[in-house]
Formats: sequence, C-alpha cells, structure tokens
Amino acid sequence: MIIQTPEAVMFWILAPIAVLSALGMLLVKKAVHSALLLAWVMITLAIFYIAQDALFLGIVQIVVYTGAVMMLFLFIPAATTKLSTLCPSCLARSAVPKVLVW
Repeated sequence: MIIQTPEAVMFWILAPIAVLSALGMLLVKKAVHSALLLAWVMITLAIFYIAQDALFLGIVQIVVYTGAVMMLFLFIPAATTKLSTLCPSCLARSAVPKVLVW
C-alpha cells in the first residue's frame, strides 16, 4: 500500500490543472483570458513553493510576478488603445503626432 503525503496529493490535483491552464493560455483568443490563465499558473506555482516550505519564494511569486506582471498584461493594452477610437475631434486638436494614431 502506497501512503500519499499531503504534498503529493496536492501535486496530483493541482499539476494537471496548471498544465491545462498553461495550454489554455496559449490557445485562447482573448488576451484577458490568457492573462487570467497565466495568473492561475503563477498562483499554482506559488502554492507548490509554499508546500515545499519555501514561504518567501511563494510570497514573492504571488506579489511580484502575479501582481506586477499581471498589471502589465492587463493595463498596458487598455492604456494603448487606438487614440482615434476615443475621440476623433479631440485627436485633431491635440498635439499627438499622426504617426502614433496608426
């Protein structure tokens, strides 16, 4: 009889979910869905670190990577939308070069 440790049980539950999330991240069409799946993969990795008594590494994984990197993935595309879609009449009056509008 094989005795499973709690870490092994957690691994066999979370690892397939993390792998499927990573594959889904590559296959989904929308960037927001891909970013959310990436966040899930990063959080799963942090759970693995914490389960192996690497508490600092798990917290850094969540705060730095899942926090900061996800902010970049979600807010930079929102901040760099086409300027012409916002307000065409405002764009004509602004000092934004026409090259940035493309």
